[in-house]
Amino acid sequence: MSDIKKKVDYKQVELFGKCNLPVDDMSAILGISSLRIQRWMDNDRSKFYQSYRKGQALTRFNISQRQIAVATGEATGNPTLLAHLGGVLLGQNTTKNQSLEPKQDTAEKLIQNVSPSQREHIFSTLMGISDNTDTIDDESDNEAYKGEKSQGKTA
Repeated sequence: MSDIKKKVDYKQVELFGKCNLPVDDMSAILGISSLRIQRWMDNDRSKFYQSYRKGQALTRFNISQRQIAVATGEATGNPTLLAHLGGVLLGQNTTKNQSLEPKQDTAEKLIQNVSPSQREHIFSTLMGISDNTDTIDDESDNEAYKGEKSQGKTA
């Protein structure tokens, strides 16, 4: 029977996506050539591709949901495995001792490359005391833009 006449069970394809099954394995299970499956996977509008991606998305959702449940004590689970899966499937960074604040030595290195007048300008701008800053009034700015647009002066 040719590949074209075979029916595809898209719920099964969704399960393949949940497991990140490779094209060759899907081909062997479905009895459809790997070239045809690869063409379907390359077309983001194909039902095959969309079903597979839905399965992947559901897996990522379930892992994220499980991580939160274990972290809040609502469920039990292996935190090491959940951290590993989060890193592999969710792109979560597992580096220990992360800080949102920049390291002091990094800030000092950045400041070394800035002249004293630039440092003063940056500091005054951050503190809101610069003499050469413009005050932006969204409403008047929008009115000015509307006027320019009606006169055909916008870029």
